[in-house]
Amino acid sequence: MRNLNLPQALIEYKKAGLKFAFVIQGGNQGDQMIYAGAEKMAELLGISHTTHYCLAPPNNPNIPQFDEQTVIYMHGGGGFNRWWAWSPELLRLLRDRNPKNHIIVGPSTFELDKGYLKSKLPSDIVYFTREFSSYEYLKPLLPYVHVDHDTALHLSLGDGYLDRLLGFRQPSMKHRLLAIRGDVESAKLPTGIKAELFNKIVDPCVEKDWAGLHLDASIIVTNRCHSAILGCLLRKRTVMFAGSYHKNKSIWEYSLRERGVEWLE
Repeated sequence: MRNLNLPQALIEYKKAGLKFAFVIQGGNQGDQMIYAGAEKMAELLGISHTTHYCLAPPNNPNIPQFDEQTVIYMHGGGGFNRWWAWSPELLRLLRDRNPKNHIIVGPSTFELDKGYLKSKLPSDIVYFTREFSSYEYLKPLLPYVHVDHDTALHLSLGDGYLDRLLGFRQPSMKHRLLAIRGDVESAKLPTGIKAELFNKIVDPCVEKDWAGLHLDASIIVTNRCHSAILGCLLRKRTVMFAGSYHKNKSIWEYSLRERGVEWLE
């Protein structure tokens, strides 16, 4: 397959008369933007599909088996690394259960470790990365690697898809938000960040009102990738900084710099 973006790849399979199944592997609240963006993209392309939830244990997922005329699209994300084990495990299970089906992995970030990648990623899958660092690293290792933007960037305010996630509320400017990770991808704050300048300091993905935190912010400073994406979709001043590996900087360089998101070292 020649170098394609994700819509082009899906259209090629559609023209071949194949059906589609979209697989959701779970994730945090920000990851819902990935799934919603892909749903919007599919509708605009006229691609009908079934949706299947395959959540990580202890949910004991039922790995579906599809007929051979079904293309399996596993949504992208940041799960291809040593600290989030479910995405590569689910991909292996899908391949084992459906040995003859075409499988596509949506735009994702991958840990840059040759041994890890070769041990975890089947070679007969079509992979999309969501930035050039992963793309350039995977391209010599696997035969079917392409690059395209995170599918959350298909969303826009007022399109219905993003509004469902936001509760159809309008943006305001009630607080200054420092949205920082509280998990294994966290890292030291840059020295330029002064906590006393913010009246909301949270990990938004563990807060009940995830959407409201961003909607009501006058500025968003974050090392949460989808907080930065949501900030730019809401046209708020958004400043992004690094997490524990290359993901944030790579996505900023490929997608978010040109959309006005600032970078803080």
